[in-house]
Amino acid sequence: MIIIIAYLLLYYLLPSFYKNYKIKEFKQLSSELIGQITDGQNETEALLDFSERYDVDIVLKNEQDDIIFDYYRSNTIVTNIEQDEAVPEISVDLEQEKNSTAELSISYELDDETRKLLIIIPLEPIDEAKAVVIQIYPYACLVCFIFAFILSTGFTNMVVKPIKIISRATKNMSNLESDAYIQIESKDEIGELSNDINRLYSELKTTIDSLNQEINKYSSEENKKINFLRTISHELKNPLASANSLLEGVIYEIPPYTEEPKKYLLESKELIEKAISLTKESLKFSTYKDKEAAEDFYLCEIVEEILSQYRVIIESKQIKCNVDIDNEYSIRERKNIFSKVLSNIISNAVNYTSKNGKINIYLKDNCLTVENTCVPLKDEQLEKIFEPFYSVGNDNKMSTGLGLYIVNQLLNILHIRYRFVPFDEGMRFVMELNRCNS
Repeated sequence: MIIIIAYLLLYYLLPSFYKNYKIKEFKQLSSELIGQITDGQNETEALLDFSERYDVDIVLKNEQDDIIFDYYRSNTIVTNIEQDEAVPEISVDLEQEKNSTAELSISYELDDETRKLLIIIPLEPIDEAKAVVIQIYPYACLVCFIFAFILSTGFTNMVVKPIKIISRATKNMSNLESDAYIQIESKDEIGELSNDINRLYSELKTTIDSLNQEINKYSSEENKKINFLRTISHELKNPLASANSLLEGVIYEIPPYTEEPKKYLLESKELIEKAISLTKESLKFSTYKDKEAAEDFYLCEIVEEILSQYRVIIESKQIKCNVDIDNEYSIRERKNIFSKVLSNIISNAVNYTSKNGKINIYLKDNCLTVENTCVPLKDEQLEKIFEPFYSVGNDNKMSTGLGLYIVNQLLNILHIRYRFVPFDEGMRFVMELNRCNS
């Protein structure tokens, strides 16, 4: 459509533009001619020379519109300015040549007389030019079509195709696909836009992944708590049901409970105390928070404080307890949680160390070791030792089976690596500590 309009404008406006161009050109030339005449050059010679040089017709009139000089290319008659006779009338059909000529009329002063100069400018045959325009029109359309096709293909590759790639990628991004990044490496505005979208998606995906991890972590912790409480409820039934059966036998004087009622009452008391201990351990464990702030403290002070709590049992079992920790050694941890961990480990060592046994607590290469003499655990026992309510058979009927389970859970919260391994004389619990830099 644009090509058709352009050719129509060229076809219809070319004659008018061409005519205006020729008139403008001869205005400048005629000004030069008048300048030569007013400077003293012979008027007749100047006009003849101008007419022959530029192939134009000239008519010169005086103030009364009488022709005093004329020259036509199609005639050889020249009227001399100096003749006194009447000027012969020359018939020139200007209307016939109206479409092939252009007229330019100029006035000037010479010897105090006004002269009127008419220049008749021949125009080239515009009809032939129009015909040529019409003939080359199909070829021009073909060339323009090919050029437009090349431009549109280049535009498609440079703009439309990248936009389609961005559109597909953003749809994949809406589905949070891991590889939904825009693969455009250009340096232009589209390339910059692609990089901005990729950065935005990367940050958004990182944020969403972090939120999902927090949600999963929270859900996992909540599920663990629910399962733990369910297990606690189940474990509480056993000692309470057993104690209830013993008490009912004594109260209702059912044999054999009537023979030694005191014995069965003591057994009931032990079962109830075990249920109370189990409840206390569960409540304590549920109060530990993962958000507790870390602080610096001396390790030896915590160890001595915990050992003092078990001093009576240690002395009654005549256990030899050795502590080898530098007084200036400090660590940075969440103190309450770490104290509970160490308390459970030492309590486990005291309870399972036989009479006249030994407990060694020492620090070496940032590793805190608590070892005690006992019968080393077998592999199948070690596989279950950190499960809730699992107890190795011993004389301690008050064992709840939660001690090492709680140790495992709390050490995971503290991100402390540990190992519980047997050696020749017993068991050894080793923790890799984070020493305070100060």
